[in-house]
Amino acid sequence: MSTRGSAEEARARSVLGVGPRAGRSEVQRAFRALSKARHPDHGGADDDFEELLSAYELLRSIDSEPVAAWITGDEVASVSRIAWDSRPRPRRRTFRHVFADVLREQRR
Repeated sequence: MSTRGSAEEARARSVLGVGPRAGRSEVQRAFRALSKARHPDHGGADDDFEELLSAYELLRSIDSEPVAAWITGDEVASVSRIAWDSRPRPRRRTFRHVFADVLREQRR
């Protein structure tokens, strides 16, 4: 069960024109198709595009809840996309680094 109200989710789905069983890819396709027509740069109204964008972001955030929490029914604090993207990344290791490590191990 999602942590958001089902009324908000139903409204977001109606704005995008997708059904309640629509998956992530179907929601994304609907958003892209509608955003081409409703984008302010293409003659659409700002309010219509903002409504479309907020509906898409709501459905995307609901869809990104952890699967384990969905299966068990536990409520897990969601990690924002900004926090997820700013996590420390491991240093990229090239073939040269790996080869040097292997040579060091062989010398021991």
